[in-house]
Amino acid sequence: MPNPMSELADIERLYLTRGGYTDEQVDEFGAKLLNIISEELTKLYAQRPSAKVTLNASVSLTALPNAKPPKPPQPRRSMRTPTAPPAIAPPPTPPVSNVPSTHREPLRQRRALSVVLSSTAPARSTVARNYILFVPKDAAGDDDLKLLTPEGNDVFSARVDEVQPTISGILQFRLNMFAERILGDALTAMKVLVATAMQARRQ
Repeated sequence: MPNPMSELADIERLYLTRGGYTDEQVDEFGAKLLNIISEELTKLYAQRPSAKVTLNASVSLTALPNAKPPKPPQPRRSMRTPTAPPAIAPPPTPPVSNVPSTHREPLRQRRALSVVLSSTAPARSTVARNYILFVPKDAAGDDDLKLLTPEGNDVFSARVDEVQPTISGILQFRLNMFAERILGDALTAMKVLVATAMQARRQ
């Protein structure tokens, strides 16, 4: 005869990844990585602030495609009224190309690093970059948390055990380099826009 407590423990273990994490924990590891990169970008830009160009680096949260709003509470049913088990909605399909089959978006919301540069008049322009978080479906310590562009380009990866429980020294160095690269690329694009606008103004 099956032991109820043993069966319940087995069911609970099915909710864990091969590294012993819940999906919610894996999502939080990814959120931690995004927040740290956002902070690094802000600190980097603060070293050379400009009155002509402003930076907004943040973590954006948006509802996943095909996600349905929560249903309002239902009136309590009589104990005698049988009810069917709730239907399980299929997972949403990420609108990002070339997503590795081993990875998924966070369960509840899309998380992305949003980098926006804005220049002032008379050459008012905007450069925006988004890097979307994908986490391993069956995470262990040696699996990668990934940032992908909307086109599916893998721009940054960090192992779970580099993020949790604390950021490793090597990862911190790589984060600094990544922040310099994406800020430099965005500023290069901004320079082209401002130069074009100012040239047109002076002709």
